[in-house]
Amino acid sequence: MATTNFNILHTKFSNMIRDAVATANLAGTDLSSADRSVYLNSAWSKYVGMAYAKYENDVFRLQALFQSMIKMSSAITTAADGIITSVLIPTDYGYFVKLSKAGIAIPKKTPAIWNSILSAVNENIAPSATSPVCLPTDTQIEILPAAVYIARLTYIIKPFSVVVVTGSGGTDIPLGEKHWHTVLALAASEYYKSAKQEQGLSDSFFQEAVMVSPFPLIDEVKK
Repeated sequence: MATTNFNILHTKFSNMIRDAVATANLAGTDLSSADRSVYLNSAWSKYVGMAYAKYENDVFRLQALFQSMIKMSSAITTAADGIITSVLIPTDYGYFVKLSKAGIAIPKKTPAIWNSILSAVNENIAPSATSPVCLPTDTQIEILPAAVYIARLTYIIKPFSVVVVTGSGGTDIPLGEKHWHTVLALAASEYYKSAKQEQGLSDSFFQEAVMVSPFPLIDEVKK
């Protein structure tokens, strides 16, 4: 099937920046279809990143916001060191949501708390076989205490580059309509900043993206 939602975003974006086209595969006066795709793909990737930065410790909010982007891995078996290496992590992994063992979530700790556990400074947290803890990093997920674990990883898929398809085939943008205005405004902000060097309009669209987001996106409107 066609990339229906992404194609709609194309035409809406073209109207927003006053470079209107009738269909997603057509070039406007200023931007080609491929150019618009670059702005839109960059915008939805940025949007997911901003949302995660604010809500990474709120599992229920993340699952509600990005339902169509949430996946659970098949069972992952670690080595005796309790580390889920990059080889074991799904290739479409983007952002950590939770790690579970036998259906029970393994609490995620911050790097500071993790280091305090390792140095035995933190006496309030004592990881055990029945109460392990985990630390996701950029390249792996560590579990304490070190042991062999069989776990499942719940995660948000990594944003990918959507390609306009008007006929059959293609993979559509996995964001529902409630997110579209924010994505469009972020794309317009980048367009006016990079292509037009109009910082004022860029800032205005960025603020619009924050204001129309279906949830508080950042604590303070700032560039």
